[in-house]
Amino acid sequence: MQANPASPNIKNIPQVYLEEHKGWQDLYYRTFEIAFEKIQRGTPQNGFVDFYMDEAFNPNIFQWDTSFIMMFARYGNKELPGIVSLENFYRYQHADGWIGRELREKDGSSYWPKTGSLEANCSINPPLFSWAEWQSYEVKGDASRFAKKINGKSIFNILVDYYDWIKANRRWDNGLYWATSYANGMDRSPRLGTKHVCEHADGSWIDITAQQALNAYYLAKMAEVIGEQKAQQRFEQEHAELAQLINAILWDEQDGIYYDLDKKGNFYKVKTPASFWPFIARVTSDKQELRMLNEHILNPQRFWTEHHLPTVAKDEQTYMKDGGYWDGAVWAPTTYQTIKGLEVKGYREAARRIAINHIEHIYWVYRKTNTLFENYRPEEVAEGVHARADFVGWTGVGPIAALIENVMGIQVNGANDSVHWDLALAEKHGIKNLHFGDNRIDLEVDDRLTPDSGARVRVKTNSPFTLLVSIAGVEYTQAVAKGEHEFTFANFEQGLSSLTLMHEGLLGVDVAGGDAVARYQMFTVPQSQALAGVDVKIQLHGNGEASPLLAKLYRVENGVPVGEALAQALVPAETVDSFYSVVHVPLQYERLSAQQPYAIALSQQDDSGKGYYQWLAGGNVYAAFVSGRKQAGQWLVDKNAKNAWLKLYLRP
Repeated sequence: MQANPASPNIKNIPQVYLEEHKGWQDLYYRTFEIAFEKIQRGTPQNGFVDFYMDEAFNPNIFQWDTSFIMMFARYGNKELPGIVSLENFYRYQHADGWIGRELREKDGSSYWPKTGSLEANCSINPPLFSWAEWQSYEVKGDASRFAKKINGKSIFNILVDYYDWIKANRRWDNGLYWATSYANGMDRSPRLGTKHVCEHADGSWIDITAQQALNAYYLAKMAEVIGEQKAQQRFEQEHAELAQLINAILWDEQDGIYYDLDKKGNFYKVKTPASFWPFIARVTSDKQELRMLNEHILNPQRFWTEHHLPTVAKDEQTYMKDGGYWDGAVWAPTTYQTIKGLEVKGYREAARRIAINHIEHIYWVYRKTNTLFENYRPEEVAEGVHARADFVGWTGVGPIAALIENVMGIQVNGANDSVHWDLALAEKHGIKNLHFGDNRIDLEVDDRLTPDSGARVRVKTNSPFTLLVSIAGVEYTQAVAKGEHEFTFANFEQGLSSLTLMHEGLLGVDVAGGDAVARYQMFTVPQSQALAGVDVKIQLHGNGEASPLLAKLYRVENGVPVGEALAQALVPAETVDSFYSVVHVPLQYERLSAQQPYAIALSQQDDSGKGYYQWLAGGNVYAAFVSGRKQAGQWLVDKNAKNAWLKLYLRP
């Protein structure tokens, strides 16, 4: 089904709801609105499909841009021309299997020559068509697309021929592949010491080698679905052989990461997200994954910058704090492929944290500019240097695809009529009008005391499907019939009394000695409740270098906390190191007296117990913990911030 560019309707896309992250909702819808503006119409001159998605900045279309655009366009129901946009490239495949990196929209011709010059080395892009096709298939559930004929050849055979062209023309005798900084899409990335963007430096490149393994992996899965057993066996073997080569030749055991090889067979030790493609290519071992995750991805001196993940590691000489385009900027495709790689290898929480951080930074820039950008700075909340605006474009994969898949945790499978919902958010949230296969569903979960608590879920569907719910690593299976239903999983425990304390009512008090500043919020126990405990649910922003957060409960006299703390809890630093982290601080104490004023005091401390941050907004103290951004050693929040809050869950 193709969209009508004259009338895409925001009401017809999936409708998301997040009770405590309304800003993410706003960004989600704004991203779709900009995407609607990028729908283009094919012409007799270019021979493209009737309607297609444009990459957002150039009179040409690009292979890997369009592949990543499809990753979020597949959720557009009929409002975006998603997977059909790839057919523009299929229509211009050469007889030998070659597909050009970049096609001119005026006439469909290739921007780069296939042979005969140095520039021919730049004539392809990362071979991601099969990955994109499979991701669309998981939503649409229509295997007949793989057999669809274009110029007399099935899409499956088009992709096989392209795989074979790359194997014949981009592979060395050692079995590894080569690219260039333009061919791999990471323009002027500091790889192998190349001076010209179309030089391959006689080196073996980790990203295209892993991408060919990824290509083989999904071609094997397609072949299985359409019953091509010989092709399935062939590509399973191709994948296994590439996995063995990648790990035998491109893995550096000393540094715990994959590198390119120079022409002498030595590691060219420059760390970029190209080294993370083996995750999603499914060629890594548990040991390799943990080393890359802990030593590189989660390392603040490398890729765990304030906005993660930069396109050059922070400890590299070429890294630039302002992003420098591909010299450290945060880009959607490299961030998304890392998120999805971590996800498929089972590191779902790390993937979720990166997704939240990425969306949050895009959101804060959007709040200032009302738009999205081509790339972002790694160490501040700002667009990158040399970053085009209104870029949707692949930037849409964060606010749309990663929000649905990794933050909300919803993975659909139209081929087997199932939904896997990884419930990692404790807030009330859901999605309506989500299409997959022949299904159209609404999902909603009530707020819970903690992300590990049981859940109460409401479902509405037009046809039967299977719902798989994961809570704290435990999976529950529920058959869902047509109609409306409510299900409870595990021991559902909702906050019977939920006090949302907005920033207007928050007070501040200095701690004696001047070494620290604590903030507290007073509250009164409702008369109708007999309560013996409280969970403090705190939404906060960190910068990747957070220290532990100390929460204390006090009685209040004459408007100020008095006496020793009734109870206290320390929030680990790792839970407060990204925007909008949600943590739960259990404070247990004797039964509270109704109508007795109490206060929750919060302070951020380093290991010495000092070095607290001040929380300021427009010169006035507003909140114990607020959503905001760090600048010049202080935490800032807009004076009229709607999302600054502290929520208390009072236990019975």
